[in-house]
Amino acid sequence: TKIEQTTIQVAWLDDSVEICARAYYQNLGYESYYVENSLIRGLFGLCFWDIIYAPVSGAFFNPFQRGPVDLYTPDFVVTRRKLISDRFKELKKNGPLRLATAIYREKLGVANPFVNWMYVDEQLLETALVKIPSQDLVRIFERLLVDLKNNASGFPDLIVFDQNGYRMIEIK
Repeated sequence: TKIEQTTIQVAWLDDSVEICARAYYQNLGYESYYVENSLIRGLFGLCFWDIIYAPVSGAFFNPFQRGPVDLYTPDFVVTRRKLISDRFKELKKNGPLRLATAIYREKLGVANPFVNWMYVDEQLLETALVKIPSQDLVRIFERLLVDLKNNASGFPDLIVFDQNGYRMIEIK
């Protein structure tokens, strides 16, 4: 796959190159966020919250655990296969907007290994869930679940929204 590359010039600021690039896109009139791994992981964490915390035997041994002990093992998906399959059917039928927004409002500030509350606010959440097609998110979530430990990182630094949809942009 050929990946489009663009060179941009930004004014020198006392900030990171990612923040400067975000400002560049905002100055062009785009809605732009520095998200790195936080957005996609956060959307996954919200859409699969109840499955992550499903009462699976042996997955939780104290009330202060941030996630189940099998989270980053193949057993996580195997043990919850039916729940995951049903969730994908729901996401394909109804999209993630209502589900993720409801979970966001209910769980705001509660620890989840995928949701970084400092980076995912309600405006970004709603914009992302409207502008990113549901089928794109479903494909990404399916890929994440192949290997949560290794596939939940490495996402691009910025997400930029315009009238046509979204772009994920890696800054170098």
